[in-house]
Amino acid sequence: MVFVIISDDLTGASGMASMLNNSITVPYYNIKLIDINAYDYVCVDIETRNADVQKSIDRFKMVLKFYCNETILLRIDSALRGNIKAYLMEFSKMGKIIITDTIPEYGRYTEDKKHFTAVILKI
Repeated sequence: MVFVIISDDLTGASGMASMLNNSITVPYYNIKLIDINAYDYVCVDIETRNADVQKSIDRFKMVLKFYCNETILLRIDSALRGNIKAYLMEFSKMGKIIITDTIPEYGRYTEDKKHFTAVILKI
């Protein structure tokens, strides 16, 4: 079984791949060039962090369609940047979804619609 992790930027995609064994990071325009069966995890950068909503959805849908037989995960930016609502709306069309913190050690959380971080900066 291959897990495909979609991220809206290279930092997110490569960050996920760096924590997983037998993984690769690939930009969306190269997904047809790799043999996904050679990996357990394929982390796809759809390069849409600062893109408009329609461009973001188009790229997201392209990746979903290409990997339609695989388990798809969506990596959401820890600072909640990008077109998160649009991705979740599209993702939810596939059925039930689970939203959870990817890296709880970061100490970021949302409460009463406010986003917090438990990280203390030392200067």
